[in-house]
Amino acid sequence: MSLPLRHDWKMIFSDIDGNPIGDLFRFSKIKVIERFNLLGYWSLETGDALNVWGLLSDGAYKVNILRDSDVFASGFIRSISGEEEGDTKKIELSGVDELFYLASRVVYPSTDGNFAADDYDDRTGRAETIVKGYVLDHASSSAVMAARRWAALTNELDFGRGDIVSASGRFQNLLEFCTNIFSSGGGLGMRVLDDVFKVYAPRDLSDTVVLSGGLLNIAKQDYRFDYPKGNYIIAGGAGDLTARTFYYSDDATSISTYGRIEQFVDTKNDSGQ
Repeated sequence: MSLPLRHDWKMIFSDIDGNPIGDLFRFSKIKVIERFNLLGYWSLETGDALNVWGLLSDGAYKVNILRDSDVFASGFIRSISGEEEGDTKKIELSGVDELFYLASRVVYPSTDGNFAADDYDDRTGRAETIVKGYVLDHASSSAVMAARRWAALTNELDFGRGDIVSASGRFQNLLEFCTNIFSSGGGLGMRVLDDVFKVYAPRDLSDTVVLSGGLLNIAKQDYRFDYPKGNYIIAGGAGDLTARTFYYSDDATSISTYGRIEQFVDTKNDSGQ
C-alpha cells in the first residue's frame, strides 16, 4: 500500500550493523508491501538528493520507517535510481523488509560449517521453538559461525507455540525453510522489525476489519465495473445447418437490467460435443 502522509513520517538510516547514520524527513511517497511469511518490499521517492547521497556515502544500508515516532516498517536498501530534469531532481530508494536477514542465509547441515560432520541439521519440537533455534544458529548475532552473524539481529523470547514438528535442514534457503515449518506446524507468522525476529499467531479479522481513507488505513483504491458482453448465449453443437444441435443459456436478471445482448458460441469442435 502507498502510505498517506497525514501522519508524521520519518526515515532513520543505519549501517550494516545497525548503527544510526542520519534521517530523512522530506519525501513525496512511501510504499510498503508486506507479505505473510515472505519477503516484503518498500520504496520511497524524494527530491532531497543531496541529503540522500550524503547518507549513502556515509554507509547507509538499512532503514527504519517511523510513523508518529513508532517503527512502522524496517528493511534493507537494495536499489537506488535517480531522475533529473532541469532543476527538478527525484531519487527513488527501494528495498526489502528485514526478513532479508533470513533470506540471505541457507541452512547448513552442520551449524559450524563442517559439512563432513552431519548430513542434516535435524530438529524436533514446537514449530516456534525450532524456527527460532534455526534463526539463532544460522543468522542471528549469536550464530555458531562468527562469519554468518548479522550483528544486529536478535530473537524475542520463545513462547513454544505451534504444533510439534520435525525438520531436516540441508542447504535450503532459511526463510523458505522456516516458512515451510510454520505451514505444517500450525500456521504461525513471522516478521523481523527493528532487528528483532518475532513470531505471532495470525488473527482472522476478515469479518470486522474496515479499510477506509477516513481511518487512514488505506491510501488509494482502484475500482472498475464492466457491463456484460453477453447475457443470452446460443451454443452451436454437432451437426450442420438445420440439422445442427443448439443449446441456449440466458441470465434473466442481466437481461432485465441491461437489455438482451446475444452471443453465438461455436462448440462443434469442442471435446464432448
